[in-house]
Amino acid sequence: MTAEQQKKKDNSIRFTVSYDAKDNEYAEHRIDADQLVEIVTNMKELINRADRTIHRRQSTVKLYLQAPVQAGSLEVPFLLENATNAMAVLEYLGFATGAAVAAFTGKGVLDVLKKTKGKSILEVQTTSKSNEATLVLDGEKLTVDKKVAKLVTNAKVRENIQQLIATPLEGKISPKFKIKLLDQLPAEDDSVEFNEDNTEEVQTVTFGRSQVKMIEEMAISPVPEVHTEEKETTIALTQISFTGSQKGWKMTYGNKTDISVELLDKYFIQQINKDIASFRKGDLFNVVLRITTRTLAKRETVRYSIVKVKNHMASSVRKII
Repeated sequence: MTAEQQKKKDNSIRFTVSYDAKDNEYAEHRIDADQLVEIVTNMKELINRADRTIHRRQSTVKLYLQAPVQAGSLEVPFLLENATNAMAVLEYLGFATGAAVAAFTGKGVLDVLKKTKGKSILEVQTTSKSNEATLVLDGEKLTVDKKVAKLVTNAKVRENIQQLIATPLEGKISPKFKIKLLDQLPAEDDSVEFNEDNTEEVQTVTFGRSQVKMIEEMAISPVPEVHTEEKETTIALTQISFTGSQKGWKMTYGNKTDISVELLDKYFIQQINKDIASFRKGDLFNVVLRITTRTLAKRETVRYSIVKVKNHMASSVRKII
């Protein structure tokens, strides 16, 4: 083996996917050729989507089938080049465990799907202050890494996972799906091929019958994301609420005029109710503004809330706060 070949080999990650069931196909280590094509296609799309999600829309890894693979194979071996980025991709997908998501839950996409126990993800909540996200289920919330949340709520990613795990096992008795992360053992010559004799299993992720069924029934529809950020800024109040409630206020913010805003600062509401005469339409205020953006598919709605009024930028005789 040349130095260049060794370098390329050392910069690769090897893993396999396998399917098992009590039938006359997988039990005898056979798989339909068309089904094999679908497995490879969905794996390629899944890896590409994860790679671009965690590496700022850049494609940094390349997926190969590790020859020889034929239609009669049960275990499908893959190879990913660019080991460092490839391992991060596998960790975020939940094909492997490691440092990439360990700072938070240590769990990737497949782990999160197992934790949902078949419950639909109703909403994902994120903030500008944290690298964590909250997945809202029916009666439960899960805290995960933001990038994991972006992947697990992506309808196309969930469809790839469904096609990769559940579809090849549909209608099978005692179905089982496995992903094995492998470590290539040193070879004495350059003619070595991918087989169990020259690889060592490092990690295995398994989906049993109930988990395969869960993936089969998993919802594919888009999941709304609610992103919240708070910032100190200057706004102009253009309408006040004469009822003293949180609703009924309007402001000018940036290039947006007369937009509705909820006022959450009870102390400010009390102060302005005491001295409404001091207010002038268009008065400037330094505030802590909360911007809540709800995104579903390509539709976006924005809600504004004033959390705290810090300063009324007016003369001392008119200053409300």
